[in-house]
Amino acid sequence: MESISPDTLFIGQSYIYLPKCHSTNSYLMDLIHKKHLAEGQIVLCEEQTAGRGQRGNVWVSEPKKNLTFSLLLKPTFLLASDQSLLNMVVSVGIWRALAAFIKEDLRLKWPNDIYISNKKIGGILIENNLSARSIANSIIGIGLNINQSYFPLDSATSLKLENHQDYDRRIILHRILKEIEAQYLKLKSGNQAALKQNYLERLLGFKNVVEFQDLKDGQFFHAFIDDVDDQGRICLKLPNQKLLKYDVKEVKMIL
Repeated sequence: MESISPDTLFIGQSYIYLPKCHSTNSYLMDLIHKKHLAEGQIVLCEEQTAGRGQRGNVWVSEPKKNLTFSLLLKPTFLLASDQSLLNMVVSVGIWRALAAFIKEDLRLKWPNDIYISNKKIGGILIENNLSARSIANSIIGIGLNINQSYFPLDSATSLKLENHQDYDRRIILHRILKEIEAQYLKLKSGNQAALKQNYLERLLGFKNVVEFQDLKDGQFFHAFIDDVDDQGRICLKLPNQKLLKYDVKEVKMIL
């Protein structure tokens, strides 16, 4: 995909294609320190040699089968304390884009994964640069399994495995960029409550009891997601109605 032409106002209108790179997030991070880039800049790479995921994990993707790209946003209107809203923007945007191809069991998994039938189809990595109390720029890395048919882990899937057909990755990318832009503009207009509600309603474990593991003491327990607070912490309600709050590296959901 050496060129794209998304039907967007600004996201993806400036585009860099790389056959191979270390990491699209790292590439874009280096680039913003060297030159001025317009908001909405996209860097897409067919083969990442060191793609990164959440919790320091490595994102592995078969070359020319999937979508691995990074997006530059400049949400200077957002306070640093509201960083979690960007994750909701991107997560809901991707969900809406993929919902055109997957009719059932498409869910978001806190904090930033996309799942189909309890199998991971994609992930998001957001790295923010702060200026005083606001966000100067945000580099959003997205990896989505599209046409890959084999994974070393049974917990992963792709659009091809789910629907038994190959897809035009450019069409899917265009849809994703358009949906993310729509959610971003809604956030910019101040519609935070609707964005958060859309995110929660698509979240695995929201108002449904599932199993978790406390990563601090290793204990397993059952609870449901009651909310995600302003700091992006997950709020879990136990069967006895006790409310617990966890940050990203403090708890994980067991599927």
